[in-house]
Amino acid sequence: MALPDFLVDGYKDWKENKFKNKKKFFHKISLTKQKPKAMIISCCDSRIVENAIFNAEAGDYFIHKNIANLILPIKKSKLNNNTNSAIEYAVKGLKVSHIFILGHSNCGGIKFAHDCFLKKTIDQNNKYKYLKDWVKPLKSIFIKFSKKKGEKNTLSNFERLSIENSLNNLLEYPYIKKLVKTNKLQIHGLWYDIGKGNIKYFDKKSKSFNNIA
Repeated sequence: MALPDFLVDGYKDWKENKFKNKKKFFHKISLTKQKPKAMIISCCDSRIVENAIFNAEAGDYFIHKNIANLILPIKKSKLNNNTNSAIEYAVKGLKVSHIFILGHSNCGGIKFAHDCFLKKTIDQNNKYKYLKDWVKPLKSIFIKFSKKKGEKNTLSNFERLSIENSLNNLLEYPYIKKLVKTNKLQIHGLWYDIGKGNIKYFDKKSKSFNNIA
């Protein structure tokens, strides 16, 4: 089966232009072990392009994606082996000193969880078995979220609560907790507004999300 034209044409354009202009750079990084500045755990959403958002080069960030950028509780770790192995390698192998959990506006995974917990008719035929299992651990967060009234009871706030929850879950892993406690690792929560280009960070002291700039 032939590759689609959009993929081939895009590759050709990159190879003839961007790669050609940075040929020495790519040759150099191909000969050395990767040394990323940090790890980014973000969503699979096709609109989230981490290197573009942070104006980064190849090799700057060790990036892992999953649906809704989740870190599950340690008791659910078997569901999270792919993410856990990526974090383990980033921290123990690459020695990153920062982990960023990057969520975003209009997240399909968070909306799916939200609608499932509200028992909306989102999946009457049960075609999303794996996705349902994946978002189940958010149920306790949804209960907390649904008790909030008015302005705070919005999908974007559920997205941010999920990020905060993932930060807490990350600290359940003993080796992560130890590194954070000894100031060898810092973990951060970020929420990206796609339409406005704004990023908010989670302030641990105020327990709120504030604009980076």
